[in-house]
Amino acid sequence: MLKYLIKLKIFRYFYVLTRFLIFVFIFKKLSTIKETKKSFKATTDRNLKSLLSLRDVYDGSRSDFFLNKLKKIETLDKIKKSKILIIGPRNEGEIYNFYAKGFLMKNITAIDLISYSKKIKAYDANFYLKSCKKKFDFIYLGFVLSYFRDPKKILSLAKKCLKKNGYLIVCIEAPRRIINTRNIEKTTRFYNLKSLNNIFSKKLKHIYSTLYVEKLYFIKPLFIKCYLVIKKRN
Repeated sequence: MLKYLIKLKIFRYFYVLTRFLIFVFIFKKLSTIKETKKSFKATTDRNLKSLLSLRDVYDGSRSDFFLNKLKKIETLDKIKKSKILIIGPRNEGEIYNFYAKGFLMKNITAIDLISYSKKIKAYDANFYLKSCKKKFDFIYLGFVLSYFRDPKKILSLAKKCLKKNGYLIVCIEAPRRIINTRNIEKTTRFYNLKSLNNIFSKKLKHIYSTLYVEKLYFIKPLFIKCYLVIKKRN
């Protein structure tokens, strides 16, 4: 039953949110690890604040644009057999969204600096990719690349963890300025698709890249320009 209901965005949102509230506030399962020097300072604190604000994207819909494109690149049979690494999901939303789109739960590995669920392993991505003995068919970095001091290095490490013909996917917000109580900060260091594409290894085959507009939140929606880049290991 869950397999079918989880495909419904509204059900997935409240299912993930309910699990989050139970695990964090009742069972006290929330744990964090500090970022290494290879990530920007306060990365963990910033993501933890967003997670606990209850305004997070609990339905995992930020991965929708890629997953809709994936249906045109690979067959459902291939997706069902594929192993995927999700870097920085923050909550279970993306995990269940990938599950809803055909990936088997047993084939989904997710790592983050923050965890409250057994479905998310508490790891720093730099450390995990360096020591990882697994090989994946897909490695997905959804809106996390800007947190790394050396994004080119993290993509190089990810490439080594790909199987032959495996895909490396990056989604990231296009440049915009956000105003908080203390200052104005830029959301990314990549000012166009060309600068983003240039940090990938030349040994990876270019499959697809584009600029698209994403809608966030049900109430007071926010429209954000984003980049998607898909590369493939030969």
